[in-house]
Amino acid sequence: MRLATWVVLLLASSASIASAQSKGVAPESQRKLAELFAQLDEKTCEKVSDKGDVWECTYRGTGLRQISVRALLLQEDVIDADVLMTVSVFATMSDFPDTPDFLRRLLNFNSEIDFGKISPLNDGRLTIMTACPIRLVDKQQLVLMLDQAAAINNEAFDKFGKDAKK
Repeated sequence: MRLATWVVLLLASSASIASAQSKGVAPESQRKLAELFAQLDEKTCEKVSDKGDVWECTYRGTGLRQISVRALLLQEDVIDADVLMTVSVFATMSDFPDTPDFLRRLLNFNSEIDFGKISPLNDGRLTIMTACPIRLVDKQQLVLMLDQAAAINNEAFDKFGKDAKK
């Protein structure tokens, strides 16, 4: 097959994937997440959204700073599955110098962390994110995801806090 034919096929398949409509999170996934959070007596977590299943847990980080980790469900079209994502805001990009050295160190930090990643959002926030299909999540996995997001946030603060603009 010629290269031009492959390009046309690739573009056509990409267009069909992009045009697929999201089904939304399945009710059974929402029930499962609610049941898992109900089992977490030792955590300081609460449901923060009536429109969707968004939960927030608080942790104490370095220097007694408060770390918030949110857990939410979303439907991931690429794998056609409901996914549990944990998100913790670490800082904003404007808090740090806009230098190649800082960005390189941020990328190196990401490569050293296996379980979650620092992700910049369009509004300039730097977040810590973890994700796992909800079908694989049990109580232990939920606790691990929440704890890991908070731990990575704390580790990032230890590593980059000194770089923050004064």
